[in-house]
Amino acid sequence: LGEVFSESNRIAILDYMFSKGESSIKDIERELDISGSTAYYHLSIMLRNKMVTSRVKGRTVMYSINHEYFGYVSRLLGKYSEKKA
Repeated sequence: LGEVFSESNRIAILDYMFSKGESSIKDIERELDISGSTAYYHLSIMLRNKMVTSRVKGRTVMYSINHEYFGYVSRLLGKYSEKKA
């Protein structure tokens, strides 16, 4: 988690995908005003960490948030959010 959340572009990409759903590199490039290679670099890190998923739609790769992953992390971290008596 730290690797992904330590970089503002990755957070911006996650925020964009959260609001729009499935997105291509071109969508992210246009919306966030970053290069395609920069978007690809950040998406590859998030793919490696299983935070996003990808699928091929024709000749375009579409990316989306892996909600199952974030649900798992939320449940895992939730147990540490409450102090034991």
